[in-house]
Amino acid sequence: MKIEVKLTDKNKAYIIKNLYPLCLYDLANHYDLLPNIHGIYEEGNEFKTLSDQYDVQQV
Repeated sequence: MKIEVKLTDKNKAYIIKNLYPLCLYDLANHYDLLPNIHGIYEEGNEFKTLSDQYDVQQV
């Protein structure tokens, strides 16, 4: 199997942003992490929604 890694452009950055919370969820079990008090997989409680989390990700 050949795997190729490419940087995305701004037009497709939303794909990575959409996958980010799912990646954190998958890793949480491996690192014994729980979601914050709002149900978001982040270390702090400043993120209340996935939209909050989405907005801070750089493009």
